[in-house]
This record gives sequence, C-alpha cells and structure tokens, in this order.
Amino acid sequence: MKAATAGQMRLLDKMAIESYGIPGIVLMENAAMAVTNRALEYLKLTAKNDVIVVCGGGNNGGDGLAAARHLYQQGIDTSVFLLAEASKLKGDAAVNFNIAKNIGIPIKEVHSDEDIKEFICHLKCADLVIDAIFGTGIKGAIEGVAAHVINAINVYNGYVIAVDIPSGINGDTGEVCGCAVEADETVTFALPKIGEIIYPGKKYAGMLTVADIGIPAVAVDNADICFYYVDRNDINLPLRDPDSHKGNYGHVVIIGGSNGFSGAPIMASKAAIRSGAGLVTAVVPSEIYNVVASSSQEVMVRPAPDDGEGRFAADALDIIMDFIKKADAIAIGPGMQVSDDIIYILGTILNNVNIPVVLDADALNAIAKQPDLLFAKKAPLVLTPHPGEMSRLTGLTVNEVQKNRIKTAADFAKEHDVVLILKGAATVTACPDNHVYINSTGNAGMATGGSGDVLTGIIASLIAQGMKIEEAAYTAVFSHGLAGDMAAKSRGMHGMIAGDIIDNIPMCFKEFLSH
Repeated sequence: MKAATAGQMRLLDKMAIESYGIPGIVLMENAAMAVTNRALEYLKLTAKNDVIVVCGGGNNGGDGLAAARHLYQQGIDTSVFLLAEASKLKGDAAVNFNIAKNIGIPIKEVHSDEDIKEFICHLKCADLVIDAIFGTGIKGAIEGVAAHVINAINVYNGYVIAVDIPSGINGDTGEVCGCAVEADETVTFALPKIGEIIYPGKKYAGMLTVADIGIPAVAVDNADICFYYVDRNDINLPLRDPDSHKGNYGHVVIIGGSNGFSGAPIMASKAAIRSGAGLVTAVVPSEIYNVVASSSQEVMVRPAPDDGEGRFAADALDIIMDFIKKADAIAIGPGMQVSDDIIYILGTILNNVNIPVVLDADALNAIAKQPDLLFAKKAPLVLTPHPGEMSRLTGLTVNEVQKNRIKTAADFAKEHDVVLILKGAATVTACPDNHVYINSTGNAGMATGGSGDVLTGIIASLIAQGMKIEEAAYTAVFSHGLAGDMAAKSRGMHGMIAGDIIDNIPMCFKEFLSH
C-alpha cells in the first residue's frame, strides 16, 4: 500500500474536500469513529470503562474530541483534557469541542502545574488513554505543559491509543521531537505515515491500524506518492506450471566465500534454492571447496583458484566468467573478503555482464574502495548494505545513515541507477525511479550472523525465476522478514540463527500462495 509524508497527506485531505466535495468535518467524524471502534474493542475485551482523551488545539485534537463524544454516547466514562484554550479552537475542532461540552462531557484545560497534577491524578485511575495532542505537522522539540503531559502518559501503566500518529513523532522521518507518546497502538487515517513505519517512530506507534475515513481511492491512486509500505497484499509470487522443469525456474550463481567464511556462500545458496530457483551454483575459492561442497547437497559447488590466503585469486576470473554465462542471476560478495584481486574480478564482471547482479557484504566493501565500479557497470544491480556498509559507500557516519534512512537510500539509488536495499529494522528498498518500499516484517531475532546472506540468496532466486528486479527486491525483503517472524514464533528470538530463516522460507511462500 502507499505511504505518505505529512505534506502528501495534507494534499490528499485538501483534494477530498475541494475536488470531491467531502466536508472536512465528515472526514473528522469518520476518523473519530475509527478510533472509537478500536477503543471499544479494547474496552470490551478487558471489561474496563474509564477513558481519558488528551487533546491538542488542532485537527488531531478535533478527532479526539469527536471520539470522546462517541465513547460517551456508548456509556463509557469519558473525560477530556485539553492542552489548548477552548476559546482559540477553530473550524471542525471547535465544532466538536462545543458538541462535547454541550452533551456534558467533562473537559479540563491543562495549562498550569496544578492542572498537570490533576491530570496525573485522573491518569492513575484510567483504563485507556487516547492521545490526540499533536498530529503529523509537528515541528521542533516539544516542551512545557505538553512535554509534562506526554511524559506522564509514558509512565502510565494502562493502554494507550494514538490518533493518526503518536504525538511527538515527526511524520516524515520518524524522529522523536524531544519526547513522544509511547502508544500500544496507533489508528492512522487513509494511509500509513512515513514516520510511524520507520524507526524510531515505529517503536512508538505500536500496533498500526490503517482506517478508511472516506478519502476517495481515485484520489490516492492519482496522488504523486512514491512511498510504499509493503504488506502481504503487495506480494505476488508466480504460479508454477504443472508441465515445467528445473530449467524454467532459473539458474543462480553465487560467488563468494574465503578461508574462515565458508558459511556465507552456503547460506546464500541454500536460501536461493529454498526460494524456488531451479539450479544454484556456488563458485568458491578452492581452499574452502570441500567444506562448502559437503554442506550443500542440492547445490552445485565449483572451485576456483585462490590466492594462497583462501581468497579468490585474479586467475579465478576465467572460471567465474564461464559459470556466469549459464546464469540468470548472480550474487557476489557473501564471505568473500576484499583484496586487489577481488576488486579486479568484480570490476571485470560489472563491466562485461548484462544479467542482474546482487552485491552484498565484501562486494560492497570493494566498491567503497573503488566507487567508479558502479559507473562502469552494464548489469542491473541490487545492492544490499547494512548501515555500516552504507556508511562506507556514502562517506556518511552510521548515525547519519540511520537518522534519515529513506533519503540516504533513495539518493544513492537514483545517483547510481541501482536498486538499493538498506537493511535493518524496517528495511528500505529504494529504486532509481524514486519508488521507495518500506518493509513491514521482521524482528530482532534476525540480528544474527548470516541473515544478510540469506536475503541475498532469496533476491537472486526471485530474479532468476523471472521477477523484475524492483519487485524481486521488495518481495525478497518481505519474505525474509516473514520467514524470520515464523522462526521467532516457533523458537523465540534469542536462539534464532540464520538457518532457521532458511527453514521457514517454504512455509512463507506457501502462505503467500494460499491467499
């Protein structure tokens, strides 16, 4: 599904109102009903009845005031704490304030230390808190009364539902603006906001529900939005023809490994064949050939000359190129290590091969040492850096990379005409046509050695089977994360290893095809 920045969402709201004639107060009412329904589901499940709605002075607060009215009408013990002067409310928010006041909902303005103390006192008895303080348009650090209220909510032990986005989260970057509400769930409207599907904002959002509030689908379809939040509905694995054979499903060649790092090409190869590739060949330095071959019964393993230290030698190139001629997709880098010979081999491949190439691990480190390799390429490329590798590729610090993952990935993809997968929590797949795909699967148990090699194998496998590289990239990332989620469910996160992810790839794909 598409995902929006704060500015894009404002334009969609404006289009719905001005171009399609949907009054803003109708959109607000629909938003409030979506929040109300989630609140009622929670309260019914827990048999609880005391709700506090904390509202700001903008439209987010108006959504909260309307939700408070619906809850009150349902017999829920509802009170509102308003972090604004009622007399300064405008538009639809003012309308909903007046209705709430007129039907008797207790509303308390919060301005002073005494007001904050009263809020905290009420908070201790609440079963549910609804955060409607700030929306997506927040700028600058939160301070003063709002900061005290947000910090009090975060100390509170009950359930918290955020309206549209947790207050204090930047809707475009996911950054925390000084402080932010730590919600158990967020009910967002029309489209997910970028800031709540990437970290750290995603952590504050909790479980995310995307609610339809009546913005026409045609408006969303026609909007100039190039961000996507990948979920199961975006995954389309090709069906298999009953009258087919291994040659119909592509040949992947994995080039990698070195002394002490034989496991990386093994895992990439196993992941590729578990993901449906008809044939997989691993080309490895001769010193580790026996280890790799004995661990990979379904994979063809071929030795190539090494440099005496367990890495590919320059004269391995002829053998590697011979196998590449038979490939539908290539993956280079897992466990390879970097040397002058490796840079020479990689440069020659990129200069002469026109089939898709997935670059991972030390292939990326080689490029960091000689960046012009990317500009001389003939092949369509997928790069799969983790933040440390991205730092080396760009010259940015890891902190700078992580602070703005989407822009960093998108800028690199466009400049170098590659598909760039920036790995990590909420992995970002950026394409040279400006499309950016943010992943929704995965867990902390996948932070284990070899996990990236597994992803490399899945990507190469899907490309070899005929997927376009953009679709193969985000599909592989989603599948990798879902297989990891399945592994975590059965084994727990602490004991997960990369092999557990591989083991769950078939079940992951089976689940896609069953829907």
